[in-house]
This record gives sequence, structure tokens and C-alpha cells, in this order.
Amino acid sequence: MLKDTDTLVSQLRAQPPIDRKTNYDRLPDLRKRGKFSVSTRTINLHDPKRDRPIIVDLYLPTAFNLPKVPVIVVSNGLGGQRDRFILLAQHLASQGFLVVVPDHPGSSDLRQKQFFAGLYKENFDAEEYINRPLDITYVLNEL
Repeated sequence: MLKDTDTLVSQLRAQPPIDRKTNYDRLPDLRKRGKFSVSTRTINLHDPKRDRPIIVDLYLPTAFNLPKVPVIVVSNGLGGQRDRFILLAQHLASQGFLVVVPDHPGSSDLRQKQFFAGLYKENFDAEEYINRPLDITYVLNEL
């Protein structure tokens, strides 16, 4: 494995440097609210392969060509809720991004409350390290 890493690093070093001269003056200033108004929609999905419900909040820039809208996924941390990122999601959507904020059932605030109520021995099930990216993949495929 170390040999593979060394080979990859050698190959990357052999590549010519990328000349990126970005004119930031021509890009939108993401520090300011964008030009799009924002609509919000909540959808309830169910992944049948894992028998897993996934609730998703979508923040959509209005008057935008939806098939070509860039997507940003905001995945909350342990014990998080979808509504934790309302301001961030609205701001990004105002810039023209479709913002997707899924709940992760096994590591949501509900799971944490159930843990503190004594319903689980562990605060976080290690299988959630596998399920969280699978949740995101499933949601993106559904969209």
C-alpha cells in the first residue's frame, strides 16, 4: 500500500503545474445575498434497499433553469437537524444553487434524544459512518 502511495505521489509530481489565473472580479461575491429569491420544499423519501426514511429540505433559487442548477449538499453532524442550516441554505440558494439538506435518521437529534432517554447503549451507531454517504447518494439519485 505504501508503494502505491509513493507511485501516485511520483506521478503527481511529474505533472506540469496547473496555471489557474482566475479573475475573481467576474465571479459573484458570495459574501452578499444573491439575486435569486428562494423557495423551500420538504420531501419525504424512502430508500427501499436499506428500509430507511430520509427527510430532505430543498432550497431552490426561483426563476432559474432547474435542470442545470448546480447542487450543494449540506450534511449535518451528529445530533444535528435540517433546520440548523436554514440561513446558510437560503443564502446559497439566493446565489443560484439548489441546496439539499437531508436528515440522517441514525445520527439525528432524535437519535441523540433517544440515547439520552436510555433507549440506546451508544450515542452513535458505527454503521452510520456507512449510511450517511449512502443517504446522500440516494437523495442525489432521486433528485
